[in-house]
Amino acid sequence: TITLRSLKDEFNKNLNEREFYFLHSFHCVPEDKKLIISTAFYGEDFCACIKKDNIIGCQFHPEKSHDAGLNIFSEFIRI
Repeated sequence: TITLRSLKDEFNKNLNEREFYFLHSFHCVPEDKKLIISTAFYGEDFCACIKKDNIIGCQFHPEKSHDAGLNIFSEFIRI
């Protein structure tokens, strides 16, 4: 599990310092850094979530992240 570190979006306002399940060591590196709405740290900072227009992508697995994952799904429904 990895803890989200920096949050820049309304979507993530209640998710700071929560632990999420990451399955592998791959991560996206967006050309446009403004798309990054949260980062995580595992030896180095890396992109955990991106958002463009009405699309949000998460590098971690909300369905395997227990209560924190349920909060993500609640936020998806809310927005």
